[in-house]
Amino acid sequence: MKFKVNEITIIGITAALMVAIGYILYVTGSFLPIPGSKFLMFSPFLGFILTMPIYKIRRMGVLSAISFVFGIIMSSISIFMGLSILASGIFTDLLSKILFKNYNSNQKIILSIGFYPMFSLINSFLVGLYITGNKAFALDGGYDMLGIVSCIIYALGVLGSYAALKVLPSRIMKERC
Repeated sequence: MKFKVNEITIIGITAALMVAIGYILYVTGSFLPIPGSKFLMFSPFLGFILTMPIYKIRRMGVLSAISFVFGIIMSSISIFMGLSILASGIFTDLLSKILFKNYNSNQKIILSIGFYPMFSLINSFLVGLYITGNKAFALDGGYDMLGIVSCIIYALGVLGSYAALKVLPSRIMKERC
């Protein structure tokens, strides 16, 4: 997929914001004693931050591109983290394509964005359990807890996306690429 220069800029800025603000949320989420607490902190933020590029560009593949850049940056911490991030973007784009075909309405954008934090949790669970051997997620309730927390995280991601469309200045949201 080819992107215009201004679209690449939006993708890069979004990935940079995800790293910078995400670090703060990661540290804050570490203090909550519940399974998936970091993802509970991340999901409204991810829903909010990912809404603008999807709204402005309105093409499938944007989340994969953002995830690619974000994954490269986070691979400096762990290659598995980078792969999990990239997989989250690809899975979100694929499921959104299957369910919604395109991003031609705000409702489709809002409902699609919620999949990204949900897939982030699921991919982290699977990578941690089956690739790196980290059994922490399995000890906290396994697949049942994963299903419950995934639904909550999806709802928080949708809420974050909805808030973005309501809060962001109309000037930013009106100007499309």
